[in-house]
Amino acid sequence: MPGHFSEPMLYEIIRHQRAEALVEVAAQIAHIIDREGSQVVVSDAAEGYHPGHDLCSPLLASAVARSAQHGSIRHREYLVVGDPRHGNGADGVLALDDATLADKISHSRNYAAASGDVLSQEVQSMFDTYGEEAFRYEGLFPAGSQAPQLHNGLRYYELRGEERVREGRYSEVLRHQTHVAPLEAALHISLH
Repeated sequence: MPGHFSEPMLYEIIRHQRAEALVEVAAQIAHIIDREGSQVVVSDAAEGYHPGHDLCSPLLASAVARSAQHGSIRHREYLVVGDPRHGNGADGVLALDDATLADKISHSRNYAAASGDVLSQEVQSMFDTYGEEAFRYEGLFPAGSQAPQLHNGLRYYELRGEERVREGRYSEVLRHQTHVAPLEAALHISLH
């Protein structure tokens, strides 16, 4: 999804429940899967850190289900938050070559810069904390095997949203039950 929507666009899709935009992307990804003959597809895991990340796995699951070869495709997830070298419980750990690592870092910085100062700071903080070399590795987990981290029943993005509303920076909090879960359901329902 990051290549398709800017972060502000994605927030508007989530806020206004524009499921059709996500369903359209799932159909486009299904076409790519079929065209490329993909056997393994990878998405962000739903960690509860960011609503956009939490929608990646259901969006890709919808794309896989739409694919003509859906029975033979393995859907895996990777953890976006934390040290990327930790692959405990992963099906495998993918190590990127130098060119792919450089491309990944470049795309991360460019997307963050286009999305605003907050994301740029978060990306830079990850590089400062773990070092760029750590991002050479991706632990790949079976889709749906990673549970979101909850704090008093809320996801991190809900807690952060509450802070931003109190500060007057946001007008409303994006809630999993109100905003994200209905989009997950729409991606699933659109298959039937």
